[in-house]
This record gives sequence, structure tokens and C-alpha cells, in this order.
Amino acid sequence: MKKIVLAMLVALMALAMVPVNAEVVQNERIPIEGWVWSECTGEDIYITGEVHLVYTITEDGAGGYHVKWHENLKASGVAEVTGNKYQLNEVLNEEFNAAADSIPYEITYVGNYGLIGQGKDNNLKMRMLWHVTVNANGEVTAEVENYEIDCQ
Repeated sequence: MKKIVLAMLVALMALAMVPVNAEVVQNERIPIEGWVWSECTGEDIYITGEVHLVYTITEDGAGGYHVKWHENLKASGVAEVTGNKYQLNEVLNEEFNAAADSIPYEITYVGNYGLIGQGKDNNLKMRMLWHVTVNANGEVTAEVENYEIDCQ
């Protein structure tokens, strides 16, 4: 009896030591520059800054995979016409989960965006939520889209 229990413990320990495919991580910072448009003021703003990206992929023991994407953008800018100064902050999170053959899957995207300017009513705030679930037959079983834009 002791030999059977010991053999079972050794087998369980061996199974526990088999790794799920390790997480692959990409972590980088990228300088950015360009024009953005403010819906609140109707003017173009030239921004410079940096976006920080973190990207992970993890395979599970069943052959499926889980992807996470995080983006954090920080920039400053100047309005083309008025010369007003702005700060741009953006945080995006995306998660994608799928079976081994890519179906079923679900994806969720959440974003917050703030273009903060000098003066009254120059602040643009945007919130985004998007989610889709697809079943094993390839049919969309859930979908959510919610976008809000506020000028403050």
C-alpha cells in the first residue's frame, strides 16, 4: 500500500512540474509625435511623448491562449491656432482568450483617454468599452459597445 501511495505522489509531482507554455512578455517604450484633434475645441494639437506597451501571451494546458495588452501613453502638446498647452494621457487594456483552434473566443477592450487643456471647457475625456464573445459554432453570443465623450 505504501508503494502505491508513494508511486501516486511521485506521478502527481511529475505532472505538477510539467510547465504550461511559459508567458512571453514584450515591454517597450516608443516615442510618439503627431497631430490629434480635440472634439471639444475643434482645433488640432501637435503632441510629443511616449507610449509604454506591455504585451503578454500565455498558453494554457489545453492548447488555448490568453493575450493581454496594456498601453499607457503620456504626451504634451500645443494647439495650432490658440497656442494653448495640453497634456494627453491614455490607458488601454485589451484581453483576448481563445481555444486551441481560435474558436470559441472572447475579447475585451477598455480605454480611457484624457486631453487636458488650459482654460474652461478645453478638457476632452473619452471612455471606451468593447466586448465580444464567440461560441464554438462561430456565432456571436455577446457584444457590448459603450463609448462616452465629455467636454469639461
